[in-house]
Amino acid sequence: MYNRAFFGDIGFRVTEDVPSKTFSQLLWVSAGRIALVGTWFLATILMGRVLGVVGFGVYGYCQTIIKLVTGCVGDPLDMAVMRQGPLLLKGDRPKALQLVRSAFWIRVVLGALVLLIAVAVPAALLRKTFFGRADFQLLAMLTAAGVLGDFLLRSVLGYFQIGEQFGRFIAVDSIWQGGRVVCVLALVLLGKLTPVSALALYAITPYAAFAMAFFLLPADVRRPAPPHRHQLIDILHYSKWMVAGLAMAAAYERLDVLLLKYFRTDYDVGIYIAALAWAVIPDFINGIVQTVLGPKIAPAHAAGKFNELQRTYLKYAIPTGAVFALIALTICGWVFRTFMSDEFAAATNVYRLLVLSTLINTVFVPLPEALMNFVAPKRVTVYTAIGLLWVAVGGVIFIPLYGAIGAAMVMLSARILVGSIIMIQAHRIGENKSTIESVPLAVQLPGHLEEAT
Repeated sequence: MYNRAFFGDIGFRVTEDVPSKTFSQLLWVSAGRIALVGTWFLATILMGRVLGVVGFGVYGYCQTIIKLVTGCVGDPLDMAVMRQGPLLLKGDRPKALQLVRSAFWIRVVLGALVLLIAVAVPAALLRKTFFGRADFQLLAMLTAAGVLGDFLLRSVLGYFQIGEQFGRFIAVDSIWQGGRVVCVLALVLLGKLTPVSALALYAITPYAAFAMAFFLLPADVRRPAPPHRHQLIDILHYSKWMVAGLAMAAAYERLDVLLLKYFRTDYDVGIYIAALAWAVIPDFINGIVQTVLGPKIAPAHAAGKFNELQRTYLKYAIPTGAVFALIALTICGWVFRTFMSDEFAAATNVYRLLVLSTLINTVFVPLPEALMNFVAPKRVTVYTAIGLLWVAVGGVIFIPLYGAIGAAMVMLSARILVGSIIMIQAHRIGENKSTIESVPLAVQLPGHLEEAT
C-alpha cells in the first residue's frame, strides 16, 4: 500500500538536503548531452544524404537491432547500479565497487554471448535477416560487436554518473559522440562511406571511448577483481523483474522497423529510418523536461499537488508543442529535399505521423509516466504490454498494405492509446483515488545513456 508519509520524507530530502549546485550540475550535463547528441544527429543526416535510401535503411536496421538488444538487457543493469550505487559510494565504497564490478562482468558475459550467437546462427537465416546482402556475415558481426561495445561503455559511464564525476562523464561522452562525427566526416571526404563502414564506426567508437574512460577511473575501480556472489545474485534478482518490462518497452519502440523489414523492402526501411531520425528531435526537449522537473514529482505528489504540477506544465507545453507541430508539418517536405535529397521526399508524410506521435509523448506524457514509474511500475509494465500488442497486431495488418505509412499510423495510434491510459491513471493517483504499489526508492541521477538515432 502507498504511504504518503514515506513519500513526504523523500520529498523533504530531495528539496531541502540536496544542494542547489547539484541541480545546476545536472542541467549542465543535460545541456552537454543534448549538444553532443545534436551533433551526432547532424552527422546521421549527412550519412543518409550520402548513403541514399537503401544504404541508409541497411545501416538504420542494424542500428535498431543493437538498440533493441541493449535496451532489453542493458537498461535493467543500468537501473540495478543506479538503484543502490549513489548511496553505497557515500557510505560503503567497497560494497559499491562490488556492485559496479558485478554489473560489469554480467555485461561482458552477455556481450560475448551475443557475439557467439552471431557466429553460430545459420548462414541462411543471417542472409535473410540482413537483406540478403553478400556481406551479411560482416554486418552480423559488426552488429554484435556494437552490442558488446555499448555494454562496456555503459559500465564506465554508469560509474561516473553515480559518483557525480560529471566532468569525466562529459569527456568520455565527447570522445564517443565526437569520435563518431569525425569518422563520418572523414569517410565522406574520402568517398568511403558505405552501409558497412557506417555501421563499423558506430560499433567501434564505443571501444575507443571505453579505453579512455578506463584510464580515468580511480585505481581501486580499475583493479582486476572477480564479481561478488552476493551482488551478482542481488542484481539478477532485481533485473529479472525489470527485464520483462524493459524488453517489452524496447520491442514496443523498435518493432515497427523490424516488421517493416520483414513485410516490405529495404527501400521502405530507409524511408522510415530517415523520417524517424527527424521525428525524434522533440525527445531532446523531453530530456530537459525530465531533468528539471523529475526531482519535483515526488515532493509534488507527497503534497497532493501532482495534478497541479501537471496542469502548470501543460499550460506551457501545449502551446509550445502546437507551434512546433505547425512549423514542422509545414516545412518538412522542404527539409527532406534540402538536407537529405529528393530521393527522401517520400519520407515527408511518414514524418508527419511520426513527429505527432513524438509530440504526444513530449507534451502530455512525461510527468504522468514518471509518476507511474515511481509509484506503480507493475502497471506501467501492463500498459507497455498493451502497446506492444497493439503495434504487433496493427503492424501485421497495416504494414504489408501501406508500408512505411502503415508503420507510422500504427505507432501514432499506439502512442495515443498508451499515453491516454497513463495520463488517466496518473491523474487518479494524483487525486489519491487508487491503490498504489509500494516500491523501494533510491536517489538517482538522471541522464539516459542511450543516444538518439
